[in-house]
Amino acid sequence: MRRLLLPVLFASCCVALSGSPRLERRASPRPVFAHVGKSSFIQVIWLILTASTSAVQGNFQNYGEDDYAADFKLAKEAGIDAFALNVGHDSTDPAQLAKAFSAAKSSSFKLFFSFDMNYFSKPASSDTILSDYLGKYGGNDAHLLYNGKVFVSTFSGEVPGTFLDGAGSFTESNAKWTDLLAKAKSAIGKDIQCAADAHDSFVPDWNDVNLVAQNKWGGGVMSWAAWGDKGRTTAMTTASDQAYIAAASKANLAYLAPVAAFFFVHVAAGNNYVLNSNDFLLPKHYADLIALNPGPAYVELLSWNDFGESHYLGPVRASAGVPSGATAYADTKHDHLPMLWLSAYYNIWFKSGSPPPISTECLVWWYRPHPAKVSATSDPLSAPQYAETLDDKVFAAIFVPQGSKARKVVINAGGQAQSQDVKEGVNLVSVTFQVGKTRISLVDSSNKELLSGSGADIVATPSSFDFNFRSYIFPKDATASCDMLRFRRRRRYRHGCAAVLRHCDERYVVKDELGTCERLHPLLTSAAPSDDSSTSSLPSTSFGVPAYGWIVAGVIILVLLLLIVFAATRSKPAERARSGQTMDESDGGDGDGTSDSDSSDSEDGLISRRRNS
Repeated sequence: MRRLLLPVLFASCCVALSGSPRLERRASPRPVFAHVGKSSFIQVIWLILTASTSAVQGNFQNYGEDDYAADFKLAKEAGIDAFALNVGHDSTDPAQLAKAFSAAKSSSFKLFFSFDMNYFSKPASSDTILSDYLGKYGGNDAHLLYNGKVFVSTFSGEVPGTFLDGAGSFTESNAKWTDLLAKAKSAIGKDIQCAADAHDSFVPDWNDVNLVAQNKWGGGVMSWAAWGDKGRTTAMTTASDQAYIAAASKANLAYLAPVAAFFFVHVAAGNNYVLNSNDFLLPKHYADLIALNPGPAYVELLSWNDFGESHYLGPVRASAGVPSGATAYADTKHDHLPMLWLSAYYNIWFKSGSPPPISTECLVWWYRPHPAKVSATSDPLSAPQYAETLDDKVFAAIFVPQGSKARKVVINAGGQAQSQDVKEGVNLVSVTFQVGKTRISLVDSSNKELLSGSGADIVATPSSFDFNFRSYIFPKDATASCDMLRFRRRRRYRHGCAAVLRHCDERYVVKDELGTCERLHPLLTSAAPSDDSSTSSLPSTSFGVPAYGWIVAGVIILVLLLLIVFAATRSKPAERARSGQTMDESDGGDGDGTSDSDSSDSEDGLISRRRNS
């Protein structure tokens, strides 16, 4: 399965056709994509499944247009710019693509194709790509344009069995790609941005980095090494990313780096293994990629909907096509949306160049539901391969804003409370777990709880092996749901938003660089990094009213005061004139000393005077 990120470079290219760009360039134009697995049609943000690809068939085949729109909304709120639709020429593609592009256009979201070359290695496949995909949707308003070019990618294509049109060699396959891209450019009327994926096996063979220079079409190359090698026991590094960056730079290409949180597949005897996700894989590897100089041009999250391989970041909807063998471990109990919100922080950091300010205390934590070394009571399959590489730990990311009273995080994982100090910023904390109940709390210096919550119990004897992670976020209203966010006192906007467009359902909707309206996860403030003068944001008051509202009110009050002062100033000469006239009349009046006028000046209503009797 695939989903968020694209695998290693493969020389079958990613296309992009020139024209007026639909994707507005940011000050720091580094987009974040999500891979969508090949589910009877597509998968969001690179989702790859090499073994038993058919297991992913149907991930989207039951989706309605509303489901797509809801997914696009979540992705935008997390700072994702586009979905990579992994397609394999399924019978459901025509109907599902129509729904997806319609929803994307209505949502102002972007899509692009990732052609699964396991399915386009038959004769005449290039004709199918041109007629059913690029020719039909390359010019669609919802298709991603980058630098004015139609952005296209692939999954694999560099090894026998994945060559375009069943070519006999890698060189012949590339020649066929050159011909196909020329035809696509002519059909669409725009140039093609090529981002090829070189993939030797499901976990990339890094010797394939030597194929980077074979991409003669320009654009970029990709990697699928979001987890490292199978059986990895050492800490995840950026060594492979740096090798790709160096090779891509030498070939004048951009590099698309993968980021993932988890990996566990348990659907058949030959497709039963885990990949190491210890040591805060998603936040630490993402931060390490951001720190690289030079770094990747793009990031792709792996993935949105690869349920069979457990690296989905999107929701497990009722209409989701979860592979039959994965229904026991890919369901709503294994919610990964908290990891999506965690990635939002790094998505913005990657694109802006600076870590976004933190607005409120927040806890994101995740763990597996049983220890690695257990026996399952009724599982027809054995324990997954490489299970011994996983640590029995609870992982947590604690967000602490400036001025917070938070001092410690306390994690109870199996009856033993363990605490660690926290400080301002993002704190990555892990503790060893035991069988039993789980609970987490953020406390101040007097041990008063500021945030707290519990998760599912950790069990000693599962009925079936379950190495998928469960993740949680506290406060529970810290999601992208408007129905939940509106209860928060402070209104938070996406970094880089240009203006507040309107007020809607007790929440403010803002415009981002793509020209779309959206709200971001409240964990992130709207304050732009100090070194990014190209974007602006609108901070809010503690009452949930944008600061500019108070400024406008103050200006109105000031104008009113000036008008009153001006009117009062104009009235003084008239008052003095009337006063002089009254004295004259008093001197020449009748014997009782009264004048003909003993009331106020009724013409302007400004002064009311009485004669002295």
